[in-house]
Amino acid sequence: MKKKIVIFLCAVLIIIAIAGACICINKAKEAEIEKTKEEKKQVIAVATIIIEDESIIKDTSKNYTADNQMINTYQELINSAAIKNKIKEKYPKVGDIELKKIKDSDIVKVIFICEEYNEDECIEIENMFLKEFSKRISELYNVKIYIIDEPAITWRYI
Repeated sequence: MKKKIVIFLCAVLIIIAIAGACICINKAKEAEIEKTKEEKKQVIAVATIIIEDESIIKDTSKNYTADNQMINTYQELINSAAIKNKIKEKYPKVGDIELKKIKDSDIVKVIFICEEYNEDECIEIENMFLKEFSKRISELYNVKIYIIDEPAITWRYI
């Protein structure tokens, strides 16, 4: 009888050891997944603007608001050498700005990827882009930029 109890207890201990090993392996896999997510996490500065065409009231044939064709034009303008060179005077390593139109509206998300700078610097860089972009777009088109949400830091997974 004692022999059966010892065998039973050994079997229980082996099962507990196997279960413990499985739990450890599972936790290690979860940690690896989290680490991978963190590696793919991108810090971005995001602002929200409205692009309003002031000539619509005068001439409805020219509409320079945030339609899809104009968003591409605006994206080229905001990433132009003229604007970037102004920013590079203070921040030499500057990437591109993304413009994402909110469906069926003149609302546009302005996204700057923060790779080289801290969060405060990223916000300042995006503000500099917005200031220069607003100035240049009003010179080229009869358009005004209204900032709805000031640049703020957030994250996205890529």
